[in-house]
Amino acid sequence: QAAAQEDTTEAADQPINLEQLTRDQIERRIASVFTGHDFTRLVAAILAAQGYQTRVSPPGADAGVDIVAGNGPLGLDSPRVVAQVKSGNVTVDQPTLQGLIGSIQDTHADHGLVVSWGGFTSAVRRRTNELFFRVRLWGREELVDNLLAVYDRLPEDIRAELPLRRTWTLVLDDDGEVGA
Repeated sequence: QAAAQEDTTEAADQPINLEQLTRDQIERRIASVFTGHDFTRLVAAILAAQGYQTRVSPPGADAGVDIVAGNGPLGLDSPRVVAQVKSGNVTVDQPTLQGLIGSIQDTHADHGLVVSWGGFTSAVRRRTNELFFRVRLWGREELVDNLLAVYDRLPEDIRAELPLRRTWTLVLDDDGEVGA
């Protein structure tokens, strides 16, 4: 019993990381509400909130292109982006990445975006620098970062499915004092 009490005391002494707790809750909500084609719809809404004109491929076979996005009133201006979106536990591998690179060329897009809730293989991650000027990889963290940056500009139906409120808190240093 003394050991259990000691563990509780140690845990109570640790500061609660509210930011991480909140991000975990947001990730759980996204994973439960935005599955399959709805995940693609969420990514398209983020891109639209960033200023792109988007077109989402219908559910089903899409030849490796889930979303096309471009700038300008008609979406014809650069940068033009093709996106491949993978929800659930799908890990994006090298053949999927190569397929997207082919889609960039086939569609005359400027860039590619791969969004994978399940992440990327190490072989794909190793190519990040090589493909820096052509392809972006959004895992969970990048998706949530981009979502939070444009949340206020997302469509009402998306915000209703993912209701968030901004909360302010003081920044404390390692000693629990207010940081300067």
